[in-house]
Amino acid sequence: MATTKKSFLDAYSNASGFGIVFLIFGLVTLLFAIVGNSFVEGSPKNLSILSLTEGVLLLTTGYGLMKRKLMGIYSLGLLIALSIILFIYNMGQGFSITESLSYTLIIYAILFIWFYSARNSFHK
Repeated sequence: MATTKKSFLDAYSNASGFGIVFLIFGLVTLLFAIVGNSFVEGSPKNLSILSLTEGVLLLTTGYGLMKRKLMGIYSLGLLIALSIILFIYNMGQGFSITESLSYTLIIYAILFIWFYSARNSFHK
C-alpha cells in the first residue's frame, strides 16, 4: 500500500495549527483591549473599539481555521481590511507607525493568499 505524504506547505493540513495561534492572539488582544484601556487614562475610545473588533475577528478567524471552515479564510480577509483601517487611523492621529503593524499586515496578507489558494478544500 502506498501512502501519500502531505507537504508541510499544505494550507489545509496546517489550518488547525494556525487556528489555534489566531485564537490565542484573539484572547490576548481582547484582554489588552478591555483591561489595558481601563488603566490608561485618556485612551481614545475609537481605538479601543477597533481593538475589540480586531480581537473578535482574530477569534473568528482562529475558530474558522481550526475547524477548517471557509469563513475562517474570509474573516482573515476582514482582518486585513481592519488592519488597514487601523494603519490609516494611527497615521491620521499622528501616532508613530511601528514596523510591527506593517509586518502584521504583510503576514496576514501572505496567510490569506496561502489559505485562499486552498479554499476548495475547506468546508462551507
